[in-house]
Amino acid sequence: MPTALVNGVKLYYEDTCPENDAGMPVLVLMHGAFGNSMSWWQNIPVFQDHFRCIAFDSRGYGRSPDPSGEGLKHYIDDLEAFLQHLEIEKVCLVAQ
Repeated sequence: MPTALVNGVKLYYEDTCPENDAGMPVLVLMHGAFGNSMSWWQNIPVFQDHFRCIAFDSRGYGRSPDPSGEGLKHYIDDLEAFLQHLEIEKVCLVAQ
């Protein structure tokens, strides 16, 4: 179960091509309210031949805890730190 320690919280994520040997563009899939990374399970097979797909559970959703109860307050900061953790500088964002 891959997790990234981001701003003191372990965020769960799925990554179709962690090494990205082919240099594919990175597509980050962000779930909507009350969703999680599984919100994208039907879409990822369509995109993964052309993109490195990363779907994550934001703080307080799915398999990512939210010990402070302030998940939405940290949403953007967590996303930025998550991308830095994965050493990703350029992404395409898809959100629900």
